[in-house]
Amino acid sequence: MRSWFSRRASTRGRDQTREGLHEVETNLAVVRPVLGSVPVSTPKVEVFLLDKDRENAAKRLQGLEIPEGAPLVTLHPGASWGPRAWRPEHFAGVARGILARDREHVLFVGSSEERALGDRLRALVGAPRAHFLFGAPLREVAAILERSALFIGNDSGIAHLAAATGCRVIALFGPQDPRRFRPWSERAIVLHMPVPCFPCRQVVCVMPEHPCVNLNTVEEVMRSVEALLGSVAGTRFAT
Repeated sequence: MRSWFSRRASTRGRDQTREGLHEVETNLAVVRPVLGSVPVSTPKVEVFLLDKDRENAAKRLQGLEIPEGAPLVTLHPGASWGPRAWRPEHFAGVARGILARDREHVLFVGSSEERALGDRLRALVGAPRAHFLFGAPLREVAAILERSALFIGNDSGIAHLAAATGCRVIALFGPQDPRRFRPWSERAIVLHMPVPCFPCRQVVCVMPEHPCVNLNTVEEVMRSVEALLGSVAGTRFAT
């Protein structure tokens, strides 16, 4: 069995050269022979939460003084490596734009290692309907994403988690190819401006100012925000 799986997995790199093939599809191709005659519909990525997760998330939001019926936009400004990270100033600009709509609350989330980034954004945004939650358990974050009207973030695991909860997603891509790594959801919008050195796996960008992901503009993100929140504000947060 191990030998069979190794042979199947070794074909993934070749499969990924096919136009538009996503990681979900290549991984499904590895196990498809095991399924035999079992019909396989369009693959769906899901996350399964417990009632306790949702209860803990609700308490967390209550502690942040986010009203129960308020529409919520969750933002994740972090990234596992620098070239994927949109500038904090850009995230702050989007947050201020959302808050200017005078309806939504915005919540910045991240790991405990990203708290310094949260502190920087707190200083940049400085608004009463902006909230910050760094270091919460991942299952609680997933439950918050499930309740959010919209998620905005970099190419990261949290973006994929948001998509798996059914939340609408705006994902900002830079060095990675969104054809392979975009959040797997019909409710996800990917913003991406490829450059000549794209795609790459540099941990430190060889180009000054990390131009790849930062070619995405605040104005472009806000156009997507307006398109999405104009029709769904307040609907995902209600319990």
